[in-house]
This record gives sequence, C-alpha cells and structure tokens, in this order.
Amino acid sequence: MQCVIDRFRLRTPFWRTNTVFGESLFFIKRGDNPPEAPILFSPQGLTTVTSATGLDAFKEGKDYEVDPAARVIRLLPKSKIPFLEHEELYRAPGSPLSIGHKTNDSNTYLYFCEGTHFHYRQAAASYAHEAAWDGWTPVCQADRLPRTTAKLKKKKPLSVLFIGDSITAGANASKCTGAAPFQPCYAELFPLALADATGAPVHSLNYAVGGRCSDHGELLISEIAIQKPDLLVIAYGMNDTGYHDAPQYERRIRHIIEESRAAAPELEVILVSSMLGNSEWLGKSHGVFREYRDVLA
Repeated sequence: MQCVIDRFRLRTPFWRTNTVFGESLFFIKRGDNPPEAPILFSPQGLTTVTSATGLDAFKEGKDYEVDPAARVIRLLPKSKIPFLEHEELYRAPGSPLSIGHKTNDSNTYLYFCEGTHFHYRQAAASYAHEAAWDGWTPVCQADRLPRTTAKLKKKKPLSVLFIGDSITAGANASKCTGAAPFQPCYAELFPLALADATGAPVHSLNYAVGGRCSDHGELLISEIAIQKPDLLVIAYGMNDTGYHDAPQYERRIRHIIEESRAAAPELEVILVSSMLGNSEWLGKSHGVFREYRDVLA
C-alpha cells in the first residue's frame, strides 16, 4: 500500500517546490460576476482541478478558466464545480448550516457545518509556477528537542502525546469525517512523517477533544504523568479566545508544562500556535490570537 506521506505529496512543502498539489478552492459568486476562487501563485501551463474528494475531475475550458495575472480560477457557464452565492455566507439566526453570529450583529449568522459538507463543495487545484515564495518559512529547530532528535537518529522508539481542541482531534479532516480522499489529521500525519523520515518507531496518543480550552489540558496532567511520553504537543487556543485573556492562557499552558515535566523530567514539549479563526465570528478577535502566539513564543 502506498505510504500516506507519498500519497498526499507531503514530503516537499510548497515553499520548496514550483509545483502546487491540491490547493484548496471554494468558489464564491459575487453579484453578476462568475464564481471564482483565488490561488496562491500564477500558474504556468495546464492547471488540474478536481473535487476536494479527488473523485471528480473537471475540464479547463469547459468547467473553468484560469486567470494567471489575477491569480484566480473562474467557473464557466454550466460548470459542474459547486459554488456559493456570496449572500449565502450570511444566514438568518438559527438557520441550518450556520454557527454563531457576526461580531456586533446578532441578526446575522455565519455559514458553517461539521462533517463532510464542505468536502463535497470544495475543489482542489494542482499546477506548476515560476514564482519564488517570499513569505515566512519555518526553520528547523531540532536542536531545541535534543532528546527527541537523539532518539530518532538512533532509531529508538519515540512516544508522542497530543492534547488540544478539535483542530488536533481531527475535526473535518477527511479521514475523520469518512470522506475521500481520507487524509489523516495532522496529529496522525506528524508521527507518520517522523517515522518515515528517520526509520524510528513512533507511537502516538491523541487526547485532544473538540470544543475544549486550555483548562482541559490541566485536567490531563495526571494522564500525561501516567503515560510519560517523550514528546508532548500542546495545541490550545481556538476556543480559549472566547473565554480567556492572554495572561490566563499563559498561566494554564505554563501549568501544564511545569506539572507534566515534574512527573516526567525527560519530557520535551512542542507548543502549537492556533490558526486564525474567522474574524467575523463573535469572539474570534485576531488580536487575541496574536497575543496567544506571543505568549507561546
């Protein structure tokens, strides 16, 4: 069976290659304009567009056209690719496919759904380009995890334990929802990638639970003490933003680290700064996310 890392083209991140594989697309129609979706780079040559599931392939010139200068893909009349009217992103209170309300607007809810809903409404684009990525790129910090790195180099067993919210639990990852192409969440991909890159046996446990905040991590300290993993990944923040300011968040994260290390002195820790929430959603202030990021740093 093909390695998961190979099947989803995860060996080479986009900033190291001139080929984009499976860039996510969600087509929105605004007014009388055709539905379109932005893309990261300006494509050179043919562009391949499939459904997000990978089960349907669409035809350039029939279902869509590419505008390299504008870096967008537009749908053509009678296209088979799903799209949404811009107005449908905003819904009446309590209506289906909605969550919460906009900041300062209790009469407008936001388009949302768990499960496979979006998997069957999104598309994916693959293409070559000639642009050089000039944005931020991650830098290897393996030297800050000396025990983990040493174990991997010697191909010794490594145990990784994850705690966090729904992002880490795998919410809406296609494997977790039961939709093609069945890609695992990052908490499963990360140990697989470590094992694939080093040949070391990597065992992982995932205690993340959807909807939880960092105080959930404090409740797991006793379990961390029992398991005594080599590496602990702490990934809270998305839900905390609605309840805890940065100092409260910092105290909880610090408490988790200190108590876990007291029980397992050899423990090393990776802190994950949350992705940004929808800035229009009540309680998801981007300023708080940045404060959390700075706290973790």
